Amino acid sequence: MKFHKFKIFKPLTFILALSVVLAACGTDPQVQPLPAENTNSSAGAGENSSSQAEESKEAPSQEAGEDMGGSQFEVTASETEARFIVDEVLLGRPKTVVGATNRVEGQIFADYADTSTAHVALTVDLGTLKTDDDRRNKAIYSSILQTDDPANRFAVFESTEIFGLPENVEVGASYKVQITGLLTVKQTTEQVTFEGSITVVSENRLEGSFTLSIPYTTFTTIPRLPPSVASVDEQASLEIDFVVEK
Repeated sequence: MKFHKFKIFKPLTFILALSVVLAACGTDPQVQPLPAENTNSSAGAGENSSSQAEESKEAPSQEAGEDMGGSQFEVTASETEARFIVDEVLLGRPKTVVGATNRVEGQIFADYADTSTAHVALTVDLGTLKTDDDRRNKAIYSSILQTDDPANRFAVFESTEIFGLPENVEVGASYKVQITGLLTVKQTTEQVTFEGSITVVSENRLEGSFTLSIPYTTFTTIPRLPPSVASVDEQASLEIDFVVEK
């Protein structure tokens, strides 16, 4: 199976762990209109002809996908959570910081009879990540992930390879899986590998949990404070628990 754009959200979610640091700091999108439709009759005819030609080319691949029995599963946001986890020491007291959101969108393409076609694509809205401290949240949005900039608002993951699945899967079974793909956070794209498991709950439902440990500096930086005030562990965990349904 393959996962779609994690867009496990540059988490299921993840590098967000960086935001933990700002807990100590207390630091206190616009769609462009589509071009006007060309009303010239001759131009329209040309466009229609070109469009029909493109559709005719795409049709065979779509039919082939249907013949293979593949299905597209959509993320059920109400049952999905992407988060980052990072350890910090604030004023001499250790703390594990968790930032989470259920604003996750995406798809998994899965063919139970042929897992070689599996693909995952997920998108996470980093601008909705929340921890237990409003000051830290503001620091995440404004300084660490800079989600006020539409270009940094979303984390996107798209799988390139999935390891651990048999040729076909059975309803009711769980499988340990590694999903390698491209994770984009704050306009930086890196190849990463999430590890976890997928459960085939039914013909229409899949559930999974995946995690990734990665240096937060891969995607962002955190303002440095004197060690006596605050310090943050270099490694952050990006995690995602998801449900996808037809």
